[in-house]
Amino acid sequence: MNKNNKQLFKATIIVILIALLLIPTWFITELVQERKIRKQEITKEVNSSWAGAQIISTPYLQVQFAKDNSTGFATVNNNTGYIFPSKNVITGNLYPKNLYRSIYKIPVYETILKIEGSFLQTDIEQFKLKNGTINLVNSYLAVNISDTRGIVDSATITTDGKSQSLEVTPITLLSDVKCIAIPISLLENAGTKDIHYTIALSLKGTEKLSFIPLAGNNSITIQSSWKDPSFEGKIAANTKEINDKGFTANWKINGNSLSVPRFSTQWVDTSEIITGVNLINTIDSYAKTLRCTKYALLFIALTFALFYFIELLRNTQIHPVQYILVGIALVLFYTLLLSISEFIHFDISYCIAAGATILLISLYAKSVMHSFKNGLFIAMVLLGLYSFMYVIIQLEETALLVGTIGLFILLAIIMQVSRKINWNALRLNNPNP
Repeated sequence: MNKNNKQLFKATIIVILIALLLIPTWFITELVQERKIRKQEITKEVNSSWAGAQIISTPYLQVQFAKDNSTGFATVNNNTGYIFPSKNVITGNLYPKNLYRSIYKIPVYETILKIEGSFLQTDIEQFKLKNGTINLVNSYLAVNISDTRGIVDSATITTDGKSQSLEVTPITLLSDVKCIAIPISLLENAGTKDIHYTIALSLKGTEKLSFIPLAGNNSITIQSSWKDPSFEGKIAANTKEINDKGFTANWKINGNSLSVPRFSTQWVDTSEIITGVNLINTIDSYAKTLRCTKYALLFIALTFALFYFIELLRNTQIHPVQYILVGIALVLFYTLLLSISEFIHFDISYCIAAGATILLISLYAKSVMHSFKNGLFIAMVLLGLYSFMYVIIQLEETALLVGTIGLFILLAIIMQVSRKINWNALRLNNPNP
């Protein structure tokens, strides 16, 4: 077999090696998924002993009414309505800490909330005019809380200077929703004038703190020493400040923009209006590692192509076994990244894993090719590739655009380099010189 045929045969072998190296990459992807599921199981264990992610609603009145002002009241399950406050202001401090289970670090928090607002007597009268007389004894002022196990001490409500406890109460049609409530009949001057309330609530939770704004005008302000929050929900915070001391976020939400009525005989759909803060970044280390594995084929193929082009252009010889060793080093990058990121921040883990991989491959290339210049060139190319991948995995909405542009530029560079190779001289049917 002549030299040209050998080069084409080696190219075929390299393509086969690239395909074979995708097998361990697939196993690494499964490993990442397994570790991610394990962390989710640990988080559930923390939830059972501490409290889960908390979702808190604006206070509301759940009322039982008699249709057409009849003297007898219907059952709660038939004639139930909801009256929402005209305004509601939530201010709170969130105190985070980490709970450790095995190698996993789960962020939890305690929060102290002050909830102030008012129900207008005119709204109550309009509800009565439209739907019927309200039975105050079987009606409640309630606040939905997703995990009432997280309530610290007693939640209290103050109306007209009188403080009372809000009790965990399963009420009416919202039997699947946990809440704290108090009968409206126990509130001062209920049914005769506006209800102004102040609620003090201390709560424990895990990872997320969210709110359901149901008032005509809502204001939510949360402060915390947590330095790396992410904000969730379709309602963006009006202002947010994140620095080395923590974060402060404020939402100002008009109920009309959310299509929340002032009162209704049906519970509103709240799935689209939940908003809040997450103490972990929505793109966690496992999600980022999975993103990296999606580029495994690209990295292995480009690195092998780089070695092959150097072999052709600079008349060096690289054995297929040496290609295999380089491929294994590229694959081990992902396990190295996964294992380190479980202990330290992902960004630092990425730098360590990428730096170690680049150093290993470039030094090996220098030794194999007997050229410091070739080793340095490979190190610079790999540094560019890993830097490019790092930028891509940090992006969300623009990842596809940036990735496509980057690959287009990379293809242009490869096409330019390939012009220097006489491909016709490598045809299998080329006669021996």
